[in-house]
Amino acid sequence: MKQLLLAELPSFVGDQVDESGLKTLMGNLDADGDGELDFQEYAVFLALTAELCDEFFRECAD
Repeated sequence: MKQLLLAELPSFVGDQVDESGLKTLMGNLDADGDGELDFQEYAVFLALTAELCDEFFRECAD
């Protein structure tokens, strides 16, 4: 997830990913607690990211 965030969302995370924030994010997304994100958990991440981007751009348009 860390590599994905750095490669695909650099403007959101900057040069470094906050390790404690990443652990919190992973813990919140990992619904079954197996320490990995399956496709459904990853899809939730994408949906939340899209929602945050939508909110950001709506605020910029105001």
